[in-house]
Amino acid sequence: MFTYIDGEDADTRDRLLIAVMMATPDTLPQRQRELYSWYCDNVKAVLRDKF
Repeated sequence: MFTYIDGEDADTRDRLLIAVMMATPDTLPQRQRELYSWYCDNVKAVLRDKF
């Protein structure tokens, strides 16, 4: 599922994705949680705005 993400949110998403890609095995779970949490918040915000 892809959602529309504006410019500022795209920067945040990119930073979180880079953090996941550069994570070490011990920090990877935390980085994945941060990305997933941000994504879920974003989807809720988009749905709230559209409906």
